[in-house]
Amino acid sequence: ERRRIIADLEERQRQLEQEQEAQREVAETIAKMESKLLGGTDLLDHTKQQQLELENRRRELAEQKVRTSLLPQNLIEAVFKPEISRVFGLE
Repeated sequence: ERRRIIADLEERQRQLEQEQEAQREVAETIAKMESKLLGGTDLLDHTKQQQLELENRRRELAEQKVRTSLLPQNLIEAVFKPEISRVFGLE
């Protein structure tokens, strides 16, 4: 009877150790998943920041394109306006 009780206690101890190991594995898995989720949040923030920077750059390029397209017209006016004023007496 005593041997049976000892064997039962040893079996319970073994099962308890297995359950504790399983719990540790689950805790590690959860920690890894949380880390990935937090990393995903950082990735989303980084992506949003890149999108904002891209929109700003597109806006800057559009403004530069407008200024560049006006440059020849402004240059022509600067060169010929005095001549036109002189010819037509607009001085």
